[in-house]
Amino acid sequence: MESDDPQISYMLQACGRICKCLGEHFKPYLPHVLPPLLRSAQTNPEVSVTDADDDDGDEEEDGFESVTVNVRGQGNKRITIRTSALEEKETACTMLKQYAEDLKEGFFPYVKDVAQVLVPLISFQYMDDIRISAAQSMPHLLHSCVKARELGQTDDNMIIQLKGYIYNGLFDQMKAEPDTDTLGMLVDVLTEFIQHGDESDAARMDSQQLSTALDLCCELMTESKQRRDNKANENAEDAEEDDDDMDPAESEEILVQNLVESLGALIKIFKTPMLASFQAKFGPMLQTMLGAGAIDSDRVAALCIVDDVIEHCSADGGSAALIPLFLPILKSHAAHESVGVRQAAVYGLGVWAEHDVSASHTPAEQQQVAQLLLNVVEDPHAFSEDNATASDNAVSALGKLCKRSEEIGNACLQRWLSTLPLQNDIEEARSVHKMLVGMVEQTNAALLGAGMERLPDVLIIIGQLLDTSYVEDEVQTRMKGLVKQVAQNLPQVLQGLPNHPKFASLTAEQRAGLERAVSS
Repeated sequence: MESDDPQISYMLQACGRICKCLGEHFKPYLPHVLPPLLRSAQTNPEVSVTDADDDDGDEEEDGFESVTVNVRGQGNKRITIRTSALEEKETACTMLKQYAEDLKEGFFPYVKDVAQVLVPLISFQYMDDIRISAAQSMPHLLHSCVKARELGQTDDNMIIQLKGYIYNGLFDQMKAEPDTDTLGMLVDVLTEFIQHGDESDAARMDSQQLSTALDLCCELMTESKQRRDNKANENAEDAEEDDDDMDPAESEEILVQNLVESLGALIKIFKTPMLASFQAKFGPMLQTMLGAGAIDSDRVAALCIVDDVIEHCSADGGSAALIPLFLPILKSHAAHESVGVRQAAVYGLGVWAEHDVSASHTPAEQQQVAQLLLNVVEDPHAFSEDNATASDNAVSALGKLCKRSEEIGNACLQRWLSTLPLQNDIEEARSVHKMLVGMVEQTNAALLGAGMERLPDVLIIIGQLLDTSYVEDEVQTRMKGLVKQVAQNLPQVLQGLPNHPKFASLTAEQRAGLERAVSS
């Protein structure tokens, strides 16, 4: 085939699909498929700039496109680029990313060569998709290196050098990126890259990289707010938007959410030792994001940061000094009219209930928080479609508080049980249902009643949950074990179950599931 034969692109994509099917067995073919991909990734797009006035009217060559722009002080200019080369580069970047992702340590022998080609493309100015694909390859290259290190195929120096090379390229482009949507994706890549610091000390940011990341996140959040403020002051009728583009406000919201994810990843990895630096850079910003007149998306972002600090900096008491500031913020937002804000706040109260070890964690505070959470979950519209995810998080938080405080458990567990099962937020549902099974296994009297009178309620809930995605596999097994245990030790409870007011709500399949559990 000729080098520009269009069939080559299709064949390379077919190789990628075969790799996904074969997995590590595809490794022998890499020496054949990677060299043409690396060449394609380095294809010259042949950009040229000429005076539009000198245009002789010739038609554009196949594979080329031109656009005329007015350059201040220089007149009309015609910019021409070989679009076929851009498509080839983008396909190559995507394929290289896929190979690194699918083959993991099997891709390691090629990591250095691929990084030398792709890292410069993170700043490729002529096509957003090329920048994105190149950047999205970076976490997979680092992961490949880390896995190879675990197998003794390389050393920490290789990881450190690769990490530094990639961070430099990524940080530089994040500072310069002109497109908000693309910037949001680059920040998402940064988060994934940071998370690999949990896999290996060598893959973790060094102190200078951490400082740069915090500065950059702070700068980008500030710039995003400035852009939103400027946009709010413009006349909407004067802004002509491309229908194909994402709404600018939505783009900014996603960017801030992704920045918060990056900060959360840093807090999770570095914990209390980075708190002082974090407070200095972000303290005033958080106050603004939670202050009067703040928009809901900013409140959610700020509350998520608060949640992360409490969750990851409490074990050693690092967050203790901040709890008197954070807890009133969480309580004041627990009944917020915005579902997103309310969800972030009640999730934070659950984190506080589970992790806080400060002196401010008093019975009085526990009682106040319990009442706030009960207000959320017992609202008549708590589990409507719009409110359900926030209410699921409130149920989870209340359960954690009941586990933490025997007094709260005695007062609230019966009401907590009445909110189950959860069937909206899968992550919280699995956590809560695991909590339920643990309490039943411990024969928790506050939950089951002194005479086990609420055991039928628990069995109905189990019947609704068996063989669903709202329970982890290991908890499914424990649930079935509980049903079988009841059948053996308290057969009268199962025999009387059809008379339970909620038994009629069980479908035929759910009833059959309980029967299968008994006979398993």
